[in-house]
Amino acid sequence: MSIIIKNKIYTELKFEKESEFEELIFNNSEILLGKNRVLITAKKKINAGELGKSIPDGFIIDFTELSNPKIVILEIELAKHRFYDHIFPQITKFLGFLKEGNQFQVDLVDTLYRIIDNDSLLKNKISNFINSKELYKFLKDIVDNASDILIIIDGQKKEFAEIKEVYTDTWDKYVKIVKIEPYQNENDIIFHISPDLDDLNIEEADPIETINEPDQTESKRIKYSEEYHLDGVSQFVKDTYYKVKEHLRTFKVNPQKYYISFINEANFAYITLRKKKIRFTITMPKSEVDKVIQSYKTTTPSEGVQRFYNCNCTEIIVDDANGLNEVFELLTKASEYDYVRIRK
Repeated sequence: MSIIIKNKIYTELKFEKESEFEELIFNNSEILLGKNRVLITAKKKINAGELGKSIPDGFIIDFTELSNPKIVILEIELAKHRFYDHIFPQITKFLGFLKEGNQFQVDLVDTLYRIIDNDSLLKNKISNFINSKELYKFLKDIVDNASDILIIIDGQKKEFAEIKEVYTDTWDKYVKIVKIEPYQNENDIIFHISPDLDDLNIEEADPIETINEPDQTESKRIKYSEEYHLDGVSQFVKDTYYKVKEHLRTFKVNPQKYYISFINEANFAYITLRKKKIRFTITMPKSEVDKVIQSYKTTTPSEGVQRFYNCNCTEIIVDDANGLNEVFELLTKASEYDYVRIRK
């Protein structure tokens, strides 16, 4: 397959070995991953026992949401590899590691800390994002809350769609897949990326769903239930969610793939559950939210996120119960907020 750009013919690159594709991705990581993601390539420095006896190709520390950074296990694959013999067992081991939460995670934090601390360039990159936050504590927090695996592959693999339909609570929930196809003209290389990394966690459904719109199909409602989101989270997260639900018991609950929202005339609060904390996205501007929330940090999402929610919204990360009364008060205000005024 070829692509023609400005009268130049670019021919698709094919790889004999996975290491060749891996090297190309690593050498172009700043362009491919974006400026808000930091790649850690430490294959030779990671103990296989730290990740369920399987070593990933790397890790990505994702600072796209500065208030809620996360670490992602990175696996680079060739489409020609046999799925059930090669890809499936390896990813399944990573999923087991993420779900168990045991001594292996402590060991991984120690290893990542040593790798970063011994690499001044890598350490400076991360320090620019975390400012004065202590590195070890930062790593412990993101590893404790780790849940995502990113597969970068050089072509189509039909088994991915099939496996996500079967393993909705693991593969569909935690495994993200990006196809990166390189094309070359002499020494010039271009990449076709699908989907964009920034679009991986954007729900397909319109977030401005109202109570008057048709219900989802029965199959989708079962697939993306409250139980789907609560699986694998801490007791604190479960207890907090049920308290919020009780507080908002008069409103419709709307589970989608990446969030649970609550609806009055439209969605007014979006809840994303992670292992040990909850992100609330409230459809109110930060100036209004800050009048209520004093116990937690509040942030204004990027323009892309605000375009998705189609309003001036605010994010709050809740990782303890100290200010839940403030959250309840804010949710009440959000449910009564003037949607006509805030919708762009």
